[in-house]
Amino acid sequence: MNGYKQFCPMAMALEILGKRWTIIILRELHLGSTRFNEIKKGMPLISPTLLSKRLRELEDNNLLKINKEDKIRKYKLTESGKETFNLILSLGEWGKGWFKEQSIINNTEPQLLMWDLQRNINIKHLPKRKIVIQFKFNDITQYKNWWIFYDPMNGIDLGMIDTGIDVDAIIESDLQTITAIHMGYKTVKEMVNNRDIDLYGDINITKKAQLWLGKSFFAQSN
Repeated sequence: MNGYKQFCPMAMALEILGKRWTIIILRELHLGSTRFNEIKKGMPLISPTLLSKRLRELEDNNLLKINKEDKIRKYKLTESGKETFNLILSLGEWGKGWFKEQSIINNTEPQLLMWDLQRNINIKHLPKRKIVIQFKFNDITQYKNWWIFYDPMNGIDLGMIDTGIDVDAIIESDLQTITAIHMGYKTVKEMVNNRDIDLYGDINITKKAQLWLGKSFFAQSN
C-alpha cells in the first residue's frame, strides 16, 4: 500500500494507525501491557508474526520504543505514542455509546474477557491472604474453566490449568453475563437475583464480588 498521498494530517495518521490490529495494540500498551505475550493476550486472534510486524511498524514510526531488561523485550510508548490515548478513549466511548448493549455482549470471547477481568481486579476488596477463585463458564466447552490466583506478595495471576490447589470461591455463569457485569451494564446482585450467576465458597469473597471484580476500562470511563 502506497498510502493516501494526501497532505491532510488525518490521512497521514491513518496510514500508520489504520492498519488492522494497530489501534488494538496501542490499546493494550495504554492499559499497561509491556511484554509481547501480554500484548498477545489482549488480542488472542492475531498471529505472532503479524503482531511482531505491527510492533516493528510502530517502532519505525516512533510510537513505541523497545527496552531490554534482563534479556526480556519491553515495549513502551514514546511521547508520540502516549498522545494517542485520547484517540483510543474517544473510540471506546463512541463505540459504547452507539453499539447496542446486546451486540457488545454477544461479541465476547473468553480469552480476552478473562485477561481484561484479571487486570482490573480491585485487590483491596479481597482478603489479605493467598486466594484461588475459579470461574466456570457453563455455555462453552473450550476455555470453560479459569483460575484467578491472588498472593498479597505477588499480586494477581490468571491460569487455565487446574493446579490442584484448593479453591476458595467459585463463580459459575455464562460468557454474556460476566461480560455484562464487566462492562458495567449489569451488577452481580442483579444477575444473582435473575439466577444468571452462582457464587460458592468463602463469603468474604463472594459477598464482595461486585467490588473486587472491577470493570472494563471503557466501562469506568463513562
